[in-house]
Amino acid sequence: MKPKQERQKQMNNQANKRRGAAFEIELADWFMTQGLNAQRLPRAGRNDIGDVFLPTANDFYVVEAKAPRRDGRIDLSGWLREAYIEAENYRIAKKLALAPNPLVIIKAANKGIGDAYVVQKLSDALAKL
Repeated sequence: MKPKQERQKQMNNQANKRRGAAFEIELADWFMTQGLNAQRLPRAGRNDIGDVFLPTANDFYVVEAKAPRRDGRIDLSGWLREAYIEAENYRIAKKLALAPNPLVIIKAANKGIGDAYVVQKLSDALAKL
């Protein structure tokens, strides 16, 4: 890759990380305004434990927050797989008997946090109904 292309790629990666971090903060703050005790989780590299921990009255969740690029590319199965891995990493890191429920929350373009999309496996959703 040429130096100019490499620099542009690095700048794009940095912008994506900033956009993602901003969405994680907004999401955790929004949960707190809804009366939920959400906590933004620290980055843990290869053994990442998710972006936001969300305990509720009935259960607890690890959220993988996604703010898609401007091209709108969405990878539901990949992001959900990532959420499952991170929920298991959370369980191991916190020495829990059960892993939190994984959720993927995707920022809706040009909309507020309350309009974000929540993704989980149908079997997991049905187990909670």
